[in-house]
Amino acid sequence: MNETHPATELPRLAITMTTVTLRKQGDAVAITLPEDALQRMGLEAGQDLTLIELDDGFKLVKRSPELDVQMRLARDVLRDQAEVLQELAKR
Repeated sequence: MNETHPATELPRLAITMTTVTLRKQGDAVAITLPEDALQRMGLEAGQDLTLIELDDGFKLVKRSPELDVQMRLARDVLRDQAEVLQELAKR
């Protein structure tokens, strides 16, 4: 349902807000997603998602092998170049 706006060519996103509840489940906490939200996103029980932590909350996205590779490479660069990045941050 992502359409583009002709003047800007940026995607126009359909946003739906739904309240979910955190529930204790053993040693973890679970989020129950409504069935209609799962259907809209093409998700099903047992499917892996990627949890992205933001400054103001979280974002759940469908798991992407490409994103997994990109994030691993980014972590490797940050680890390998930590001293250089710290020096640059001082400037």
